Amino acid sequence: MRFAKDVVVDLVCYRRHGHNEADEPAATQPGMYRVIRQHPTARRLLRGPADRGRVLSEADVEAMFEQYRSGLDEGRPQRALRSA
Repeated sequence: MRFAKDVVVDLVCYRRHGHNEADEPAATQPGMYRVIRQHPTARRLLRGPADRGRVLSEADVEAMFEQYRSGLDEGRPQRALRSA
């Protein structure tokens, strides 16, 4: 509205592990999921800029990830990751 022009966002998404735990997407889309398995995860892709800026060490990132996962497993979801 501010610029009085339309905007189009072309977003491509996929489910790395299918639609649910019992689904095996490679059964119906083997070629596509072969490519998906070889593609780096979003976590790995976003790690690159932090490495270049020396923002966090790999150990710090892993500790934050494990802290977050543990919280989810224990029923304590967190709004944001905090450094260990």
